[in-house]
Amino acid sequence: MFGLTLRTERLVLRPPVDSELAELAAVARRGVHDPDVRPFGNLWTERPEDQWDSGFVQYFWAQRATWKPDAWDLPFAVYLDGNPVGVQQLRGLSFRIVRDIGTGSWLSRELQGKGIGTEMRAAVLSFAFSYLGAELAHSGAYLTQQGWIGVSRKLGYRENGHRRDRVADAASDAILFRLTRENWFAQNRPVVEVEGLAPCLPLLGLTPDDIPAAPRTA
Repeated sequence: MFGLTLRTERLVLRPPVDSELAELAAVARRGVHDPDVRPFGNLWTERPEDQWDSGFVQYFWAQRATWKPDAWDLPFAVYLDGNPVGVQQLRGLSFRIVRDIGTGSWLSRELQGKGIGTEMRAAVLSFAFSYLGAELAHSGAYLTQQGWIGVSRKLGYRENGHRRDRVADAASDAILFRLTRENWFAQNRPVVEVEGLAPCLPLLGLTPDDIPAAPRTA
């Protein structure tokens, strides 16, 4: 998957290799959210100091080790002006059959509020709908994360329910969103260039015949 690259107006997204993980971890350690909120159910930003770097790297290794064509998590490192600024993840479970993808992300707190979170999510949505033949995309965010909720609404997702999770020792309410293929193509979309997809299709459980024709420009 390391040859797969997405390019937008400002960003480059690609799966990080091991030599890039330390720099990416340093970005995350500088802060990706208000310390008074807990946006991640797995509390990964609260690891003990002596486990922080190793835990960060092991997350990416685990995605590779557990990868199956019918169950995959594809984390893209996000680069702005050649520097890592965050991660945008794409997830598929029985994707060839259900055609539904999930997303997750984090972005350097220093760069939030500048449209970068919207642009990086739009990049993987364009990739999923135009290049993989997705029919649905889903997302969710805890109610404390108004920025993530705003990104979903800006990109055309519709509210699709609520969920309550346990986060540490407290309950946290989440809002769920759903975006259809029809709604995605009915709106203005960013131009996204995709490189290196063909060798990755078998890893995603797909063949060229599985991908329907779709507009690939805004």
